[in-house]
Amino acid sequence: MQQLEGPAKIVSRKRLAAAFARLEGLQARLPNAPRTFADLVLLAELAYWWTPKASDGKLLALAGDAVPNEHFAARLIAAVLTMAGPRPNGQPCRH
Repeated sequence: MQQLEGPAKIVSRKRLAAAFARLEGLQARLPNAPRTFADLVLLAELAYWWTPKASDGKLLALAGDAVPNEHFAARLIAAVLTMAGPRPNGQPCRH
């Protein structure tokens, strides 16, 4: 992976900070216990983005050698996102 230098690194960090702020804003809007399937899907999407992934986007915790609690959490995330179907933009979530 190429390391960014100078202004490109600053812009990249600002974009990353803005993306994290948007994720945290979405998380703050969710009810403490999801009330609808849409709440559950959004919670799964947030969990997906915070969970370590391989370069192809697959959750690392789905590997056979994962810690059991992480493996089951990843399976739950993948199950909810599969049940939700494609995103509104038609793109499937690579879980």
